[in-house]
Amino acid sequence: MKPWPEQALSTHPAPPMGTGYAVWTGIGAAGSAILGTAVLGDFAAPMQICCILLILGRVIGLRLVSAG
Repeated sequence: MKPWPEQALSTHPAPPMGTGYAVWTGIGAAGSAILGTAVLGDFAAPMQICCILLILGRVIGLRLVSAG
């Protein structure tokens, strides 16, 4: 019996479900804020930009920690 394609391609375990949800939620929140500011012309105060950068930094950190 042959393995399913996704089983054959998987060489490492997937990150935990909670980490994956947090990463994609953070990307969506920061992405929509950036899109609104860059494309739609929404106003972004310096503190809002700082918070967006903090979200992105934490998303990257979560991804790095769950990868190893």
